[in-house]
Formats: sequence, structure tokens, C-alpha cells
Amino acid sequence: SAMGRPSLEKEALAAAERVRAGEALAQAVSAIPYVGPELARWAAVGEAGGCLPKMLGAAAARLKARWERVLAMRLAMLEPVLLAAIGAFVFALALALLLPVLDMAKAASL
Repeated sequence: SAMGRPSLEKEALAAAERVRAGEALAQAVSAIPYVGPELARWAAVGEAGGCLPKMLGAAAARLKARWERVLAMRLAMLEPVLLAAIGAFVFALALALLLPVLDMAKAASL
């Protein structure tokens, strides 16, 4: 549930059940979409070295840092688009206000 996506939660719960049934953690986690393959490598190294909590903590930090980089990059790309859209909206609003005034001034001068 910490992932915020019900489909990933179901996959994580299914992986937990497979681990309880005796499957290796790395093998069970590899079936989870998006995070599974990389997290499975970290889990395999942690299991082999006997330092699983430390490796999972390092994996969490690395995945979080990657997510923050991707999010920052996408937001940086979105900012100019939003600025252009707001500029276009303000331009359209100014035209909608000024054109009738200019038409009335033109009609009054005839």
C-alpha cells in the first residue's frame, strides 16, 4: 500500500506469500513490475552477503533518488509548456477584451 498503486500492492502481497511458501526473496520480488528486476538484484546480493536489511535500505535510497531525478526532470520539461499555455491564454483573453473595444471605436469614428 506504500506504493500507492493497488496493482503493485497485489503483486507485492503475492510475492510475500511466495516468500512465506519458501521461495527465495530475490526470485519472488523479480515478478513485481517496475521495481522488481532491480530490487531483486539488491535482494540477491543482500541474501548472499548476509546483510539483507542494509542492502534493502541502500536499494530504497537509490530507487528514491532515481524517482526524484525523473520527477524533477519531467517537471523541468513541463514548466516551459505551462508558461507558454498561460501566455497563450492571457493573449486570447486580451484579444477577446480589446477587439470589441477597437471595433466600437472604429464604428464611432465613421
